[in-house]
Amino acid sequence: MIYGANITGIEIGLPKEAMSNQELAKALSKRQERIEKELQEKEKVLKKIEENLSADSLVKEWLEEEKRKLNSIKGKFIKDREKGEGSQFVTSEGWIEDRTKIKQRYIASDEQATSDLATIAAENALRMSGLKKDKVEAIILATVTPDYFTSPATSAIIQDNLKISFKLENKLREIFCVDMTSACTSFTAALFLSYGLIRAGLRKNVLLIGADVMSRVLSPYDRSVLPIFGDGAFAMVLEASQGLDLFSPDWFFCGADGSKAQRIIVPAGGSRLPVTEEIIGDPFDQRHKVKMEGNQVFKEIVSRVKNEVIPQALEKAHLQLKDIKLLIFHQANQRMTEAIMKRFAESQTYSNIQRYGNTTSASVGLCLFEAWQEGILKADDKVMLVTFGGGYTWLTTIFRWPYLPEEIPKPK
Repeated sequence: MIYGANITGIEIGLPKEAMSNQELAKALSKRQERIEKELQEKEKVLKKIEENLSADSLVKEWLEEEKRKLNSIKGKFIKDREKGEGSQFVTSEGWIEDRTKIKQRYIASDEQATSDLATIAAENALRMSGLKKDKVEAIILATVTPDYFTSPATSAIIQDNLKISFKLENKLREIFCVDMTSACTSFTAALFLSYGLIRAGLRKNVLLIGADVMSRVLSPYDRSVLPIFGDGAFAMVLEASQGLDLFSPDWFFCGADGSKAQRIIVPAGGSRLPVTEEIIGDPFDQRHKVKMEGNQVFKEIVSRVKNEVIPQALEKAHLQLKDIKLLIFHQANQRMTEAIMKRFAESQTYSNIQRYGNTTSASVGLCLFEAWQEGILKADDKVMLVTFGGGYTWLTTIFRWPYLPEEIPKPK
């Protein structure tokens, strides 16, 4: 039997505190001052060691290497300072907003990880749906910032946080927990998988979550990427239905171009390039953090999405633009969204990047939730999600908006 999928619950999870552009600019300036002070202190320590060093000391080789690293960073600081307003440490409230259209972003506290934000969203999405926790058959987490690098699966941590038992009447209960990573298309990729599991009859329901704590994977010293991203989570409960299907196999469209892999990348930390002490300690290196060729990404993604992805996705779906109530783009950059929308000016879109920044796996979910709350999305409206990200990867999906309760039932 082929099943359809219904959406029965949605919710978001956010950190408590939002950071304004002014606060971010001040933080960046303080980090520069702190690093320069630390370099001065290190220089004093090395000089003192050198003064007390005997000619045949075994420490001599180590000392020379430390001096080399220190002088390298000092030289980079001098060159960066010569750039004036172009320094990677120099920014302002106006500079950030002019270039990104972002006014604030939510930043997780030191105690919060991706699983914590995901759990907040999931708990309330389940409550809205009415699905009992002991009936959940799958937890699929879309993320690029798991709690831990290789193990354990963050989806399993969420399962434990939600107190979803792996046993029922003293027998193991099947629950499929998996983390999915596909850069900024992670959420739609996970939605693709969720729908496939339900349609094939492999699962009766899926707790789907998109969550990221991007503030942990950004260089705290780089104004080119630091202001763009934020932290957040979105959860959606999908349940099998024999008489209703909000989706269709033809309403998914995906692709990739791995030749552009270097455009958006975290160079170090994987099997290609392990992280070293020098990479971490150099504020001008930071290859273990996100690097992005912004101008190239902008040009190539805008052209690909507006000229190929959206037209071909609609063609595959046997739909026209006028059939779509709302276009929701991955919230990468407001200027990017505006550039794409020039071709689809007659269509309606929804953006909230100015309040959240780019939350990666949560971005389209946050838009969906707010558009529904504001009454823009109503039951049976067709919405098109358009996501794109590192790889490059792209994935779109079209679905009909579900009937949802106006208020989330409060916990008893």
